[in-house]
Amino acid sequence: RPGALDLEALAASGPTKDTSIPNLSSIAVLAEYGGRAVLLTGDAHADVLAASIAALQEQRGLVGQRLRLDALKLSHHGSANATTKELLDTIECSHYLVPTDGTLFYHPDRPAIARVILHGGPQPTLHFNYRSDLNGFWENAELQERYGYTTEYPDGEGLRVSL
Repeated sequence: RPGALDLEALAASGPTKDTSIPNLSSIAVLAEYGGRAVLLTGDAHADVLAASIAALQEQRGLVGQRLRLDALKLSHHGSANATTKELLDTIECSHYLVPTDGTLFYHPDRPAIARVILHGGPQPTLHFNYRSDLNGFWENAELQERYGYTTEYPDGEGLRVSL
């Protein structure tokens, strides 16, 4: 039953290191325009993203401060290996994009989504580009009320996220 799920225990389950060459070769892009910022992570590893964010903040004279983002596209379609508390601790964000239908690798992983809900800032919104058995689980009203997050799913073709 979704409402009985313990997100703290789920989020605490440790990620493993992905050693696949394609995922080690990923490209991430920080797009900033008009005071807005979106981080498109590709399949980048959480530790690489966190180190890159720290280096960027140091370059900007903001050592130790979180990078303010309007949206973060979860790395590797919401893989538990690519979304860590350590990464989430480097950003300030309220919109999380989860682009996957889950058919090939069964993403998003529940531990990754649990980490976003618990460590992704106050009242995070999860934006899914498909509704599936894997992600529809997070629409549970009892979970949303208990943990203070919201979800958005497309109601037809595509999902538009206004930042």
